[in-house]
Formats: sequence, C-alpha cells, structure tokens
Amino acid sequence: MHLLRTQPGGFVPDDSIADMGQTPAELVILCSGDSSLALLAEAARQLPE
Repeated sequence: MHLLRTQPGGFVPDDSIADMGQTPAELVILCSGDSSLALLAEAARQLPE
C-alpha cells in the first residue's frame, strides 16, 4: 500500500493521509544511497521481461 502524507506536522486522522490506490508490490526496497539505487536500476534493466 502506498500512502501520501498530505499535511506536514500534527496528526489529523481524516485528512492527513491520502490512499494513492496503487496495488501492492511483490518486493519493496528501502534505500537512500545513490550507488545502491543505481546498482538496483542497472540490475532491473538486465532482467528478462
């Protein structure tokens, strides 16, 4: 599930999160390093379709 925070700061139960309506992924990777992301992008390009 992908959620987008629509309002920074305090918690407002009804208005603070918007459901993007995306389907779940088979795999989720959390990473912020540019070199790791570049490596993953290159590996994904080399995968068969």
